[in-house]
This record gives sequence, structure tokens and C-alpha cells, in this order.
Amino acid sequence: MFLLGLLSIIQIVFLPGYLAVRALRVAEDGAIKTWILSFTLSLVINHLLVFALVIFHAYNRVSLYSIFGLELLLLAWMQYAALGMPSASLFAKDRQRISDLRTQMNQSETPVRWIGNVVIFSAVSTLFIYLQRFTTSGHIFTGWDAVVSWNRWAVEWHNNDFPTWIFQYPQLLPTNMSITYMFMGNATVQLFAKMIMPLFPLTILLAVTDLGLHLKNLALIFSITTTGALLLWLAGDLVDSGLADIPMACIAFSAVYMLLLSTNAAPETETRKYLLIGAVLCAGASLTKQPGICLAAAYPVLSFLLVPEQQNGSGITAKAKTAALLYGTSAVLIAPWYLFIWITGMGMNNLSYLASESAHQGRSWLERLSFAMNLVEGGLGRMLTYWIIPLALFFGAYHRTWRWLLIVVVVPWFFAWAMLFSYDIRNLALAIPFVGVIIGVGLYDLCRMYVEKVAMAIVRAEWKVIALALLIASLVLSFVYPSERLVRHQVEL
Repeated sequence: MFLLGLLSIIQIVFLPGYLAVRALRVAEDGAIKTWILSFTLSLVINHLLVFALVIFHAYNRVSLYSIFGLELLLLAWMQYAALGMPSASLFAKDRQRISDLRTQMNQSETPVRWIGNVVIFSAVSTLFIYLQRFTTSGHIFTGWDAVVSWNRWAVEWHNNDFPTWIFQYPQLLPTNMSITYMFMGNATVQLFAKMIMPLFPLTILLAVTDLGLHLKNLALIFSITTTGALLLWLAGDLVDSGLADIPMACIAFSAVYMLLLSTNAAPETETRKYLLIGAVLCAGASLTKQPGICLAAAYPVLSFLLVPEQQNGSGITAKAKTAALLYGTSAVLIAPWYLFIWITGMGMNNLSYLASESAHQGRSWLERLSFAMNLVEGGLGRMLTYWIIPLALFFGAYHRTWRWLLIVVVVPWFFAWAMLFSYDIRNLALAIPFVGVIIGVGLYDLCRMYVEKVAMAIVRAEWKVIALALLIASLVLSFVYPSERLVRHQVEL
């Protein structure tokens, strides 16, 4: 059973997507990118596969083993035909990018090297913390919604039947979880279904990492730390509890990751290929949880705004056609599920209830906004919520790419969440990775502007600047740790 469980994980998180990226030749420039696309595309392919098999009452161990065997044969043929780049070369690409970043950093002035070393240390530490969650996140589903909804639905899919009382929630996560149960032949052991959950936040951070390495951008490397911290502060143990919010955010961020890589893809065909894969991932996010639909709507707009015109002078008309193609690609993948549940009436739609006064305990619109800010403050603290993060977002928005992401994705979804879905902070998950990256970029720019000057003053032993820096640090710490907080902490100890 243990071996079958491991094989099921390979099917869920890697094999179908890896075959797709090798066939499309879109992951020939690094192992990190290969993982991100293999993981996220596998989830989408598996969902469509399970959905189709259940429609025809053919979801069983024989059909699943047969598909897995065919995939292995296809992989062997790809290896024999040398289709795609060998794995060793993929890792060499990433090693070279890391070396190039280190070389660029070492050629900078002393303060920049100091900042760069701190940034790299904090990024590596953050990735290590998320790797550790594989041993600390538990081996069974324990949260209420994870047990009575998402895992229950996975068990019902495993029974070759459509789940009941889904309240029209998308089912990408349960269909993938059901594969572990189908491989093993029963739904008793939850270990392998639960084991995939830490991969979602880790993949978000790896996408940020790969962007930083591709662009040789220390600000994005620092964003690994800010994004990881924001995920833990706002979501806590929900990041890998078995709920669909972080998986949806992971697939959504991977779509934008492909869009950002497309801005540096030289041939027009390669740019369009990246954008289309991003549209597929937008559909995947929409099939994981409903907020993904918001990104699917914003994604073609972002492509129009951020992807530069090709040198052949194709202009705005071609960009508009590409945006229409992206809308069509996402719609083709999203529509069948939502049409199916609408036609069959699979469970009532509870979105109207969740946005109603009852779910919000009678709060008015302004009270909902205030309540939403209190939820954020409860996770981050007053200093971060009202001072540091707004300042970092302001500086991060100086960069055109992050400014448009803030305007098109983050701000609209924040207000949609605050007004309609702020009964739970986990519904903010779609925006968290984007906010984490933008504040990382903004804080790094602040460090380059001010900390670098202070560091140079220290090197030159300018005592006035040193004294001023110590005074400012003392005032900030006094604000963050007032006497009442220190006393309360002592009493609690």
C-alpha cells in the first residue's frame, strides 16, 4: 500500500504535467520552472481526467493504472527520442543563474553585498522552514472543513460517483486527492493525500525564487521571505491543512509567473505559448476555488498591459486578439464544470448566503471593511498593517509590473473580500502571494535607498548618522513593544 501511495503522489504532482511541458518544450531552461509547471499542470490534467472518467462511470483502479502505465511508456519514449532537455542540464541552468546572481552581487559596493548576503540568507531560511512543514504539518486531515467537505468529497469521487452537497464549490483539489485513495484501493489512509498539501505554499515560494533568478533581481529574492512570512502570519497552519484556498492561490500565482516570464521570451511563438499555459493555469485556479475566476478575468488584461509589443510591429490589435484567445482558452476549460453543476443542480449555491448580512452577523458595508482590517491587524499587528506594509506597497508600486498587479488583482480582490467574504481571512488567499512580492520589492528598495547610506556612514564612522539611526531604531522598537505589551508578556510567562 505504501508503494501505491507513493506512485499516486507521482501521478498527482508530477507525471502528467511533466509529459506536457516536455512535449511543449516550455521548461528547457531550469529545474525550478520544470517543477512549477509539472506540478500545476498535473493538477489540472488530473482533474479533467477524473471528471471525464466519473461521467462515464469508468473511474476505477484498472483505468487509472492503465493511464499511469501509458504515461510511463510515453515518458520512456520521450527519453529514447531525446525530446526535451535532460534533467542534468535543467539543474545546471539553475546553478548557473545562482552563480550569475552571486557574481553580480559580489561586484557591487560593500553595503549592497551586505544587504545581498542578508537577503539570500533570509530567503534560504524561509525555503527551509517551508520544507520542514513536510514533517510538522500532520498526516491526517483535522480541520472542520477539510474533514467534512474537501476530504469527504475526495472519498466520494474515489467511489466513482459525483460528490454530494458541494454547494457548487469547484472540485480540482478533491479529484486529485481521490487519486491516492483509488491507487491504494481504499480511503482509510489519508497520509498521501495530506502529504501533497505543503507543496502548494512551497511552490509559490519557488515561483518567486525562479523569477528572481531569471531577472537577477535581489528584490524578488527578498520577496521569498516577505511572501513566506505573510502566508504564515495570515493563514497560519491553514497553508497546508487540506483547504482549497492556498492551492488556488498557488495555481493562480503560477499563472502570473508564466505571464511575467513571457515578457522576456524572445520569439513571438514562445511568448504566446507561455501566455496560453498561464490561461490554462487560470482555469485551474478557477476549478480549485471561485476566487480564481477573478484572476481568470484579470489575466488577459494583464497580458495586454504588461507584455511588450513584438518587434514586427503587430501593435494593439494583435495584443487584443491575444487577450481574446486567453479568455477563450480559460472559458473552454472552466465552463464545462460550472455548466454541469448548474444543469444537474449539484448542491445549492451558498455564495449569496456567504455575502449576506446573516453570514456577516448584520454588519453594514463600512462595518465589514472595519472588521476586515481588524482581521488583518490580528494576524500582522498594527505596525505592519497600517505603517510598514502600506509604505512598502507604495514603493513597490513604483515598478510598472507590480503597480498593475496591485491595481488589477490585489486592490479589487481585497475590497471584494472585505465587503463580501471577510467572515474568514482565508478567503483573502488569492491576494497574499502578490502582496508578499510587492512589499518585498518595496522594502528592498527602501533598504537600498536608506540602509545602504547608513551602512556607508558606519563604514566611514560618521557618528552623527550612527546616532540618528540608533535613535530612530529605539523609537520604532518602543512603538512596537510598549511597556504594557512587555508587562503582559511577562505575566503570561
